[in-house]
Amino acid sequence: MSIFRAFLICGLAGLAIIVFSVFFREESRETIIFFPINENVKYKSANTGLAIREGNNSEAYIIEWEARSALGQKAYLRQDVGLLFKNGKLIEKIGDWRQNTDSLKQARTLERDDTAKYEGITFHHSELHSLADKISSAQHMSSDFLYVIKAPHSTMTSFRVPQTAEEEEWKLLLDKTISNQLEYGLSNFLKQLQLKPNQYTTLPLTDLPKYTDRPLPGLSLSDSQMAIGKLWEGLYKNYFHGIKKTNGTVISPIGSTIPLLVFTLDKNVLYVLTRTSDGETVILAQQIGGTN
Repeated sequence: MSIFRAFLICGLAGLAIIVFSVFFREESRETIIFFPINENVKYKSANTGLAIREGNNSEAYIIEWEARSALGQKAYLRQDVGLLFKNGKLIEKIGDWRQNTDSLKQARTLERDDTAKYEGITFHHSELHSLADKISSAQHMSSDFLYVIKAPHSTMTSFRVPQTAEEEEWKLLLDKTISNQLEYGLSNFLKQLQLKPNQYTTLPLTDLPKYTDRPLPGLSLSDSQMAIGKLWEGLYKNYFHGIKKTNGTVISPIGSTIPLLVFTLDKNVLYVLTRTSDGETVILAQQIGGTN
């Protein structure tokens, strides 16, 4: 059982602490539950893909988004949860779960007509039951990104790595815009926690797949895998299915910013900062580092 708490900041004037949710094993399977990692089970394949094609008119284009995975063996429960961000804000989400299966595949198309950076991330999860009724997990993450440049009086282009000076300029501009959104309110939050630069490190959720097979800052590999599993457990309930605000209402995560992960290196706490579509800053907190 893991505890994922929510700290809600209204206007960044102070911290109001609310116990947001406690995860128990539920009959409903519309959740993700972390169990100890089964080191003997690895994903055969796991992928998130982004591509574009021409739209229904000359001004539009179609974003094709796909998430797929194969464990290589049937699992008691297979789950894939995906998030798609445009210029740093969530525009779409996908989720599927099936029992007694190996593979999952999901696809979505969206029509857009402007310049943007798209970032997709998927958490691939499997719940495994042994003959001795021991429950364990297998997990993986995948991601993809794509820059699409749709400027007036010029040909639409897309790229992952810029090939021209113009593409490099667009990349820098879009990356800076996203970075500014992620860092909004961060300095005030750090001041309230009295954290010094050497006491924390930050990471956008979209960069988390880099740590699928290597340790997070300040953690061992096993503790990192546990932290990642519990993080997605919390995000699935407290972000994917809706964000609870200070007034008690729950709103859709669509339009919210990419969750920014803040690791406190001396307190073993992971904070998750996001800003809702109507501008409220919400902070989730999770104990990490060998906790149960």
